[in-house]
Amino acid sequence: SSVAYADLNDAKQKWLDAKAYHEQTKIEWREAQKLVTANNTPENVQNVINKAKVSLNAGLDTAIAFFEFHKEKLEAEDISDSLKSTIRSDIDKNIGVAESLKLEVNLIDTRLEVGLVSLKIFDKYLNLLVDIMRDTGLAYIEKSNDRYDRLSEMKIKLESKIPESRKAEFESI
Repeated sequence: SSVAYADLNDAKQKWLDAKAYHEQTKIEWREAQKLVTANNTPENVQNVINKAKVSLNAGLDTAIAFFEFHKEKLEAEDISDSLKSTIRSDIDKNIGVAESLKLEVNLIDTRLEVGLVSLKIFDKYLNLLVDIMRDTGLAYIEKSNDRYDRLSEMKIKLESKIPESRKAEFESI
């Protein structure tokens, strides 16, 4: 439907916008770190922490927008409702993880905490990749099984059309 198409385009644009903003915040964070290296004052250290929090939250917002885009995209996939439900559940779980990580980011007070929360985000990202690989594999298996079943049905139909006098020729194939 045109509504779903508009939702998909809107979701994709939100993801791309979030991604662009995240790239901008990473540059600002790196610049703040350079400033601390040149002049290690409490103000500059606090600026690094603030820029880190903004960038980490922007990265998590990008992940959430990515999940929302893929949730919209999922509706058009040619897979079973059961598999869609499984994938949707995984996506919702990962959105929840990203939202809880945002709460942890907001509690950061020190550069050490920036590092620890960054590592935690990276660890959760690796778990997310496992979910994505598993769901992608399940979708491929389902599609392959469906195609195999259709080909098997076609073979049976074709074999039924072969005259008895010629069946021996085709049984060796």
